[in-house]
Amino acid sequence: MINSSLKRLTPYFINPALLETTIQWFRPTASLLEVRAEVVRTKRETPDTLSIWLKPNSQFKGMRAGQYARVSVDVNGRRVGRTYSLSTVEGSSLLRFTVKAIPDGLVSNTINTQLQAGDVVTLDQFGGEFTLAQAQTPKLQFVAAGSGVTPVMSMLYTLEKTQANTPVQFFYISRNRENRIFADELDALAARWPSLTLINHDSDTAGVPTADDIAKALPGFGQHSTWVCGPRALISDLQARFAHSPNLLVTETFMPPVFVQNTESMGPVQVTLEAQGKTFTTEGDTPLLQQIEATGLQPKNGCRMGICASCTCVKVHGAHQNLLTGEISNAPNEVIKLCTSRALSDITLNIAL
Repeated sequence: MINSSLKRLTPYFINPALLETTIQWFRPTASLLEVRAEVVRTKRETPDTLSIWLKPNSQFKGMRAGQYARVSVDVNGRRVGRTYSLSTVEGSSLLRFTVKAIPDGLVSNTINTQLQAGDVVTLDQFGGEFTLAQAQTPKLQFVAAGSGVTPVMSMLYTLEKTQANTPVQFFYISRNRENRIFADELDALAARWPSLTLINHDSDTAGVPTADDIAKALPGFGQHSTWVCGPRALISDLQARFAHSPNLLVTETFMPPVFVQNTESMGPVQVTLEAQGKTFTTEGDTPLLQQIEATGLQPKNGCRMGICASCTCVKVHGAHQNLLTGEISNAPNEVIKLCTSRALSDITLNIAL
């Protein structure tokens, strides 16, 4: 009798995926291996931005204000994920992500148009260094543009809770009030928190702010711990203000990267995926992530712009180019990011799916 019972259970021990599927049939958020979370509620923030509140399972290990996590949803039977920032207070039992739909954005559009209370998503653990741990001065300043407000919102709520007497200034750039994410929340936060100075800049009427405009609005800009989240152009303009104190500036961007212009083509190359026992021929300047996805495989990835490191893998051998810096390397057993690398020769990779 005992042997018969053990025999029926054997497939579950040798096939973890089968065990996971069985557990989730009874409870969709249950898992022995990954963070799964139920959508508790949603809220439309702007015409193209949605907040979702998630209740994670026991695999969740915690987060810090300003960090991000990869959120994965099912699209046509395929799990697809992108990286989004936490937008609520550190330590909250519910995780809020605020997602702006982008043109042709598979995950962002799915979240904005299809996700609803009761649905289940999968999360990676949180990561990122855009956090309050970088604070070095008694006065703190923040600059954000558009959806760059999401990690800042998390940090503001956390500061209000843990350091209410800390002087904080926030310069927020948006097109107009209709497109200002968290408009009412920020007004309410500033009204109840005397230490917060909120400066809303509507670019539709006031134009795109220059570094001088921001410096005039934030006294002592360049002398206080400052966090900037927005387009790369904004970050580049403001970095000059911190030329003598670069350690005071913490930056993050979720805008698509600008790749270097390639002056030569290496022609067809063979890409070997060691763990999968798969080899294919490719050419062109597109990143390795896109080339691998074109074969039907789905490597682990998140931001797709070289920030979150979800798509890092080991290049066993071969030459590659970093499409952000232009740097070329043929070093063996090197860790690279698939989303910002292209192959320059036959190359062997050890990737995770």
